Amino acid sequence: WKVMQEPNKDYSAGLIFANRAVDAASGADELGRALHARGYAHYLRGEYVESIASFQEQIDILAGVSTGDAGEGIANALVRNALSLYGLDRYEEAITVCDELINRYGNNDTEPLRGKIGRALLIKGIAFGELTNRDEAITAYDEQQRRSALRTCSKSVALQGARV
Repeated sequence: WKVMQEPNKDYSAGLIFANRAVDAASGADELGRALHARGYAHYLRGEYVESIASFQEQIDILAGVSTGDAGEGIANALVRNALSLYGLDRYEEAITVCDELINRYGNNDTEPLRGKIGRALLIKGIAFGELTNRDEAITAYDEQQRRSALRTCSKSVALQGARV
């Protein structure tokens, strides 16, 4: 990841290392992480079609994994897919991917997944805005704010309970 976070803006080295990681991966978890790195490198390079392919492969690999981290990996890939579709001006498809994430994990209470749901709702609102569907955009933003307020309230209650 460090190679892709440096300010070189080319991300070629990140893509090279990600491809090597994919080739060397042993096991579904490791392959899923390597595919995500490759998809992210493509995403950063503006290669959205390739990005989508890598993230979809990650989703397919992790769908057969039963560990708790698999859900977070799938959610990450779905968020990046939605962003890639948005980058291609394929707003309806981006909305569909966001809905898939929300339908899969919308009732999950774990912090990483709640954050991904919030991002999906935000992307969905922006995509509806691009489609000039103001009412649906506002609905998505309102839902994102509602969930964010619930998360903040839950953290506050947990902190108060910890102080008692």
